[in-house]
Amino acid sequence: MVGDGAVGLLAVLAADQLGAERIIALSCHEPRQKLAAQYGAIHIVTERGDEGVARIKELTDGLAAHSVIEAVGTQESMMQSIRSTRPGGHVGYVGVSPTACSSPVRSCPSPTCTCTTVRHRCAVSCLS
Repeated sequence: MVGDGAVGLLAVLAADQLGAERIIALSCHEPRQKLAAQYGAIHIVTERGDEGVARIKELTDGLAAHSVIEAVGTQESMMQSIRSTRPGGHVGYVGVSPTACSSPVRSCPSPTCTCTTVRHRCAVSCLS
């Protein structure tokens, strides 16, 4: 989960309720880190950018995350989400307009990313 506001924290809670094996939350705010842990996050990553991606890969034995919820909405957080997702994994962008769906894919590091709109939400799958 990228983003530790209300939507990101609810994503942690939902993942826990749905039986996610391991939940990793990206957060720089100590009170929100505590909430994320209470809601089911096993790991809290405070790093951003390349360091954040490296930390997530370290926590997942080099695989990266299977599914990522991006709950910030900036280009930087979108790229962080894509780069933190394993090949064949999924990124869900919360609150991004479906018309903006192709925007993050153009700058995706993998030429095999595809973007689809599911229930009026943007979803990205990267295969490499």
